[in-house]
Amino acid sequence: MGQITLRPDVVITMMRIANTLAARSTCKKLSVGCVLTDVNNRILSAGYNGLPKGWIHCKNEGNTICNWRCGATHAESNALLSCYAPRKEIHNCYVTHSPCLACMKQLIQTGCSYIYYREKSDEYNIASEYWYAADRLLCLAPSRSFLV
Repeated sequence: MGQITLRPDVVITMMRIANTLAARSTCKKLSVGCVLTDVNNRILSAGYNGLPKGWIHCKNEGNTICNWRCGATHAESNALLSCYAPRKEIHNCYVTHSPCLACMKQLIQTGCSYIYYREKSDEYNIASEYWYAADRLLCLAPSRSFLV
């Protein structure tokens, strides 16, 4: 018989996918990845943060917008924008950094019940108050979920 390999649990798997997506970010300030799943943890959508399509990326020379104001669309917003499933089917959000207040408000408008994150964002305290007020759960993902 061959060696038995343990399968990573769903949280670890989805957080690894979010971490991989973050590497696609075009933002020089912060790289964020997001995965949205249904109640059965089937992937509905995914996204990463970056400037609008066609704009010069912050990470490239010649971009002056990012010198005075961040022009990136956040990973959660990009995932929501590209989600073809009805918003009520979103049950879990796996994201490398906890959502900002604006993204948290967007997620509250969906059926999302759980947010798993690796690191706290600058707006964690105020954003988490909104999330908890909506009777939802915010979960710190296990650190091993970022090891390949």
